[in-house]
Amino acid sequence: MTGFLPNVSSAQTGNWVSDRTQFFLVDRQGKAKAQATACVNCTEQEARITATPNPPTACNSNGNLAKTEVQWNAPGQTNMSVRLNTLTGSDLTGPRSSAGSAVTGEWANNGMIFILRALNGVERVT
Repeated sequence: MTGFLPNVSSAQTGNWVSDRTQFFLVDRQGKAKAQATACVNCTEQEARITATPNPPTACNSNGNLAKTEVQWNAPGQTNMSVRLNTLTGSDLTGPRSSAGSAVTGEWANNGMIFILRALNGVERVT
């Protein structure tokens, strides 16, 4: 969409973006550094999940693992859980309320996927 830009920059899209269009920030080697999903005409009732920092900032001696805080809000839902990498992946949280947060250990890495899942099968990925 943009080509190579300075370290801090922004770009405006045209009117081609639709709900759940995914954007990736990649380095010159093609490695994804961050991801965002567009929310077009969102309502307050939609589930949301975010990770901060995203991508995780390395804090261990080998420089590729870090802690990150995962926050979610899913109005009207109950028994939410955050899973790692796939719908059948390990639980980060186990059953929780419709809104909350959890901090990973120093094992999160860039590209890790957190999935917000409700018992009724509603999913939202970050």
